[in-house]
Order: sequence, then C-alpha cells, then structure tokens
Amino acid sequence: MLVVNTKLKQLIKESGKTQGLLAKEVGIPEARLSRIIHGYITPRKSEEKTIARILGILTIDVFPPQL
Repeated sequence: MLVVNTKLKQLIKESGKTQGLLAKEVGIPEARLSRIIHGYITPRKSEEKTIARILGILTIDVFPPQL
C-alpha cells in the first residue's frame, strides 16, 4: 500500500520551495523526490537527513522509523 507523505509535502509548501528546487538542493532528481513523497520508494538515510536539514526540521518528524 502506498502512503503519501502529506507532512513532507506540506513542509515543502510552507518552506516556499518547489519540489524541483528542493530536489536540486538535496542533489537528487525531481522525479525521485516525487516518488519519495508519494510513497513509491523509501529515501536513503542520507536523503532523509539532507531533506530535514534543508527544511529545518528533525528527520523523525517526517520520516518516522520503520518497524
């Protein structure tokens, strides 16, 4: 089952950044960021940390640990 990361989507919007700009800052293709947001793929730990740092949040706030 796919789970859209609505919190991440909201935080990107609140930051004033586009998905394309955030992807560029993270160093990944925009399509990969879109797939992360829409739950098609799980981000690498390094991507989680970079996204959180750029958005000024804690990693756990948007990417809860998977059991």
